[in-house]
Amino acid sequence: MKKYKICSIAMTMLSLSMCAVLTGCGRTKINLNDYLTVDYSGYDTVGTASSSFDLDKMITENPSAFGLKSEVSEMDLLEVEMQISDSLKGTLNQTSGLSNGDSITYQWNISDEESMKEKYPVDFSHEDTSYTISGLEQPEEFDPFENITIEYSGIAPNGTANINTSGAVVDGLIYTADKTADLKNGDVITITVSASDNSSSNSPAWTDYVDESEIYGYELDDEGYEGYIDSNGDFHRFEDIINNNSNIDNNLKNYCRKKGKIPTVSEKKYTVDGLTSYVMAIDEIPKDMQEKLQSQANDSLQSYSAGWEEDVSMKKSEFIGYYLLTAKEGFSANPYNTIYLVYRYTAGIHAYVRGGSSDEKVDGEETYYIFYRYSDIKLLEDGTCSVDLSSGKMCDNSCESNYGYPSGWGFSVFYKFKGYPDLDSMFNECVTKNIETYNYENTVAES
Repeated sequence: MKKYKICSIAMTMLSLSMCAVLTGCGRTKINLNDYLTVDYSGYDTVGTASSSFDLDKMITENPSAFGLKSEVSEMDLLEVEMQISDSLKGTLNQTSGLSNGDSITYQWNISDEESMKEKYPVDFSHEDTSYTISGLEQPEEFDPFENITIEYSGIAPNGTANINTSGAVVDGLIYTADKTADLKNGDVITITVSASDNSSSNSPAWTDYVDESEIYGYELDDEGYEGYIDSNGDFHRFEDIINNNSNIDNNLKNYCRKKGKIPTVSEKKYTVDGLTSYVMAIDEIPKDMQEKLQSQANDSLQSYSAGWEEDVSMKKSEFIGYYLLTAKEGFSANPYNTIYLVYRYTAGIHAYVRGGSSDEKVDGEETYYIFYRYSDIKLLEDGTCSVDLSSGKMCDNSCESNYGYPSGWGFSVFYKFKGYPDLDSMFNECVTKNIETYNYENTVAES
């Protein structure tokens, strides 16, 4: 009995020892870092990083650690994930604005670790891990105004400009003109390009404009300014580098870098051309067109005089100059311009004179001033002048003559002539009454 008792005690101790070994060996050790992947992409200085933890893979490769059979069902997998996913977390300390050579760290944030140990025969290990960024491509320089066209329309000086960005090298950029209306040929407009992404508000640094491969050392110049030495031994001040590139908006630069590009400029000047223009000065009208205008006016005046009474005839007519009215800046005038061809004509009359004898006709003459006008005269892109000659109008004003004839009813009828008795009256009607809205040019000269 005594031997048996010893044997029994020995067997009991052996059994307990074997249970401890099984317990220790039965727990699975899992290194969480084995299931962590960190990726980075994009372009130098604006690279991005992302991380992913493959929870599915960790569970399916270690089913016994989570009380599962070797063949893990979708339902079993989902159940375990729901139990532990919130406890196994981590983040990268930086995910954007990355440059080659930068170091980023994945930092674990594990919670309820003891609780998981009690629930599952598993021991997790992990460590925060650093990664050095490399392989990010260098963005290519480009002109953001390449393939950008300015389309002009309307009639100068009321032309308009439209920016056609359909051919833009980088999508999503915003092009803005300092002036898009009230344009005339020769005007200069400035187009500025900016980024639609305004998330970056940091001031530019000299490193934004210098390739690290160009730097061979750093030092101070004689005035104490910091800078770098290039491969040729030339010194470059950091301050000058920033100032020389200050016309490149930093948001624009960062936005384009994400697209693999870097802009060389942020604005460009364009000279307006190709617009049809309203005539703004008399000397803008070509001589041949002036001759056509005068010829048509002469024909109209002759046609008018041909309808006079048989006792009245045109003795002389002569062109004595122009009035040109053009709309003042800021006024929506219609018509935009009007040119008056001013004539002085003399009518020869054989008739009864006012206050004279009613029994005898006398010979006399009277002089009047008449105009023939055209509106909306334009200069085409090729320099030719555009006028609708059929649109000309003779003045409607009329003056009563001192000559006439008896009516047979005890009073006399006096002839009426189109025009004005003097130049002052005509100028007042054509020009003075319109100077609130129009500027004018006057070449009329009384000989």
